[in-house]
Amino acid sequence: MGKQSTGKSYFLNHLTGTTFAISGSRCTDGAWMSLRFLSTDTLLVVLDFEGLGSFERSEQEDIFLSVLNASVSMFTVFRMESRFDKDIDGLFSRFQKGVQLIKNDARLFRGLLFMSVKDVNMNDRQGVVDELATKLNAIFDSSREHNFLTEMYAGQVEINCTPPFGTREYYQSMENDAAKRLLEIVSPIEGAGGGFSTGKAFLDCLRIVLAKISILDWTSMDKSTQKLVVSNVKQKLPGILRTGCHVPQSLVAEPTISPQMKEVVLQVGSQKKVFVSFEEVCQRYPGNATKWKALNRVAALDEIADETIDFGFDVTAIEDRGIKTIQRILIALFHKLCVLGYKEKDCARFTTEDQKCFDDFVAFVLRRRKMKVSLWLRSALDDRLSETRSKLEQRYVDQLVIFLSRCQHRCASCQLGCTHSAAHSTEMQHHCGTNHKCRGRCEYAECRVGSESKAPPCSRSAGHEGKCECEKGEHTCGQLCVLARAFNCDRTCSKLAEHPGDHRCSVQVHTCGAPCSAETCKAACVLDIQRRHVVHKCVEMQCLHECCMHGCKHICGEKNHFHGQADESRAFAEENGMTYSPNLCEDSVDMEGSPVTHMCLASHACPELCQVSGMCEQKVHLKKSSRTYQGARGSFEYIYQEMNGCKKQCICVVPGGRHDHEPLEHSCVAPTENAIEFSSMQTIHYCDVRCPCCDYYCNKPFGHMGLHDTSHGNMQRTYFLAKSNDIDLEDRKYQVGERGVAEMCNLFCTKMGRGHIHYLPCEGKGREHCVYTADASKDRRRHCEDELYPPPGKAMDELLHCRFWTTIGWEDPCSEEERALFAKCPFQCDAPEHEEADKAPSYCTLEAWHLPEMKPEVGDGFAYIHGHKFECVHAVDSGKFHNIFVLDNSGSMSGRPWKNLLCACNEFGINRLQDGGEGDLVSYITFSNCSIIHCEGEPLEEALKMKLPYYGGGTSFEVGLRAANEVLSRNDHKHFKAVVIFFSDGHPRDINLALAIAQRMRSMYVKYDFKAFVVGFGHVNLPVLQRMAVEMGGEYRHVLDASELQKEFQRIGAVLRKSEASLALVEA
Repeated sequence: MGKQSTGKSYFLNHLTGTTFAISGSRCTDGAWMSLRFLSTDTLLVVLDFEGLGSFERSEQEDIFLSVLNASVSMFTVFRMESRFDKDIDGLFSRFQKGVQLIKNDARLFRGLLFMSVKDVNMNDRQGVVDELATKLNAIFDSSREHNFLTEMYAGQVEINCTPPFGTREYYQSMENDAAKRLLEIVSPIEGAGGGFSTGKAFLDCLRIVLAKISILDWTSMDKSTQKLVVSNVKQKLPGILRTGCHVPQSLVAEPTISPQMKEVVLQVGSQKKVFVSFEEVCQRYPGNATKWKALNRVAALDEIADETIDFGFDVTAIEDRGIKTIQRILIALFHKLCVLGYKEKDCARFTTEDQKCFDDFVAFVLRRRKMKVSLWLRSALDDRLSETRSKLEQRYVDQLVIFLSRCQHRCASCQLGCTHSAAHSTEMQHHCGTNHKCRGRCEYAECRVGSESKAPPCSRSAGHEGKCECEKGEHTCGQLCVLARAFNCDRTCSKLAEHPGDHRCSVQVHTCGAPCSAETCKAACVLDIQRRHVVHKCVEMQCLHECCMHGCKHICGEKNHFHGQADESRAFAEENGMTYSPNLCEDSVDMEGSPVTHMCLASHACPELCQVSGMCEQKVHLKKSSRTYQGARGSFEYIYQEMNGCKKQCICVVPGGRHDHEPLEHSCVAPTENAIEFSSMQTIHYCDVRCPCCDYYCNKPFGHMGLHDTSHGNMQRTYFLAKSNDIDLEDRKYQVGERGVAEMCNLFCTKMGRGHIHYLPCEGKGREHCVYTADASKDRRRHCEDELYPPPGKAMDELLHCRFWTTIGWEDPCSEEERALFAKCPFQCDAPEHEEADKAPSYCTLEAWHLPEMKPEVGDGFAYIHGHKFECVHAVDSGKFHNIFVLDNSGSMSGRPWKNLLCACNEFGINRLQDGGEGDLVSYITFSNCSIIHCEGEPLEEALKMKLPYYGGGTSFEVGLRAANEVLSRNDHKHFKAVVIFFSDGHPRDINLALAIAQRMRSMYVKYDFKAFVVGFGHVNLPVLQRMAVEMGGEYRHVLDASELQKEFQRIGAVLRKSEASLALVEA
């Protein structure tokens, strides 16, 4: 980057081999990116930025551009000209304002600032380097703690001079300096830090930086990075849960996913594959290990790759899927088990034992997938995001196990188990997923003569006990079972024909089938119908109440189906010959009459908010990327964002079976064994005080000492207060009373510039009690005496920039350079020379609100105007004067007084000729009740020949001074110093108008060292003349007669005489 037209694009093209567009007639617009493959594992990203400091871009945009570049770039080429003018100072100042906007990310601001000075003759190289180094050292010395050299470039700065463009030396210099340095960066030595580890890492950083700049979010980069990491995890999690692989997010909901679209899951930050072995699953779930090992001998579970199992739908949206879909998935998984060699799925009889083996298979597949996802989550989300990780596991991973496990109840139409999800509604009928007919063939010998495959199909219901029996054969009795009323009865007697005794089917235990007595269960009772019982119980042993902890979807962990029903538990134990052991907690609850607490066995995230003092998190919200400010004097676009603070969820884990995590307090910081480490982590809680202007929270730790600090935003809590109705801030026009929401704290002060003021209510509630009424140059605060608009309704004080921020208790958001500027007097020299296009304005060099500075007796090279001190001097020192005589020609001057006056004027002219004033000009103005300009700008010798007529009339100072002002406006101040000699015997009738013109003359021409002499003659109304001399900033002289008049004019001439003093040798 660099200023416009410094050859940035051309330099990059030859340095890196890119092809950025270059043209001699125009400059790069915007920011452009190009990619260069340096090797099989190195990608070079080249950015070409438009010129800084152009009139097309604001200062704020230049600041953001420099921050973007410095944040992601490892090698920043800053092209600049060999002359170090105020434009370069301005660019460095803008860099300085970008310090600490983006912070707290070790991946950023690691690059080298390569300052490339163009078109330098090699003989002048050292001088250029020394001058630029001096400027950089000055920046470093003025802001040692926070400067762009150390904050944005880690102190890595190199100064390089390139020969003129197009010469052989230009390309040799590039190869020997810039190219060599760049190669060292892109090919670091072993162990040295390089660029970004992956393209994804670079892209993530670039996205975050661009987003934060876009919404002016200057909160910690670390927080934004964590949000992006969580967002990426949430995008990848559905694919891993479904397939065990990374798949594009757009394909997760598709019925089938091509194997080519699946990628192996790797641990974040390494190339190690996330793999869970059969032994690891058995160790993690020892209660199921025996069953899994037995099944492994038949179906070889350890040979099934997790990536080969695709559940077929987005399991993170499992609640949106129909129960039928989950049932199809479970049936497909059973077919998968059959393929593994468990049994021939097309011809084998399907029994309840097969379903139990299938349950073991599904339990293994789901728990292995859960372990794999948990391992990946732990690598992607570190301990700082443990709360988020726990929530994701609880919401999606644990839920997957629940929804894809098979319901353990019996099918409503046959003897098989239900194949719906374990979480299906109790109102839905249990269904096995088959046609409820046994798929076996008759097992009686007479039907299996010749070949087993020719035996007729079984006519009994699926899942029946005993032998399969065909419909045509007369192998069994066939009469109605005496227990046909039982829920699971097979209806027909399975004994041989003409058997003695009762007719009984093949079912060993006929179940009751009445609704279970448990409160939340609607399953059928499985107790023997032949044994009398009052309490009905289904096959489920677990309490089915939901866990009482907030957000937990698990069921109660009590192994008592009648948990919370003490009467039913007691009766069930007595009826079944069991010893009733009342739960101590249950009894105590019953005595108090309060409901039983149902809790699962898992630990829980604490539902409370953090109670540590301060704000847990600061969030900057972009309400709208661009808003329109509608003011009385116009409208314009601006960016608006606001900061909000929030309390985070307590991160402590509530152990299983407990309601709280005492003695730990509710905190969003994970407790550690190291008390010192835990104490240091408390600093993430921010101060809860808001800026009174922009409402941003202080970003210092809660309870900090000293002033508050923040990055500042839109000044939404301010309105414009001024001493006039209109306020112009660059291209924005406001009217008093309008809100300052479009402005930002630090940038507003920058726009206001030197010596700007802020308003605060008077602490004394009025001038009588206000303590800021004395010398404001020391206090930097003073009572406001002027009328303000709109009327604030209370007494106000004016404060300079530095005093304002300390008074409201906040650190100054502006740079050291700006603070020094704001402390200066804003009085500006209005000489026309400063209005030229290439000329900068000239300001008073003194501090703001300084006491009037008087011009010293001996000249010090400064100009003093109205008590202000300027470096610019517009007064000519050629020794030539334009003497403007303004002479009273009224009736009181008739006769001898008029003649004496003309003689004195001639004597003045003669003296000037004798003193070397032959180059002087003379203008004669006479006034009475009107004025006459007899001559203007005549050479002195010619003016001495003139005869001025006498007219008489009244006396009007106004007309005489107005004519003098006209002549002054036409004076050539570059060559002639103006001198006004005003003479009158003092009979004015319009003194107020005359004084106003006198003030105007002084303000307009004092910068040119304009001199005024007021001579009063006689005894009448002389104080008026004395006052007019003061207003013109001149000297007052009083004479009584013609002799004194002549001498006074001679003295005036002597004042204009150039000093001819020198040094002489001392005589021996």
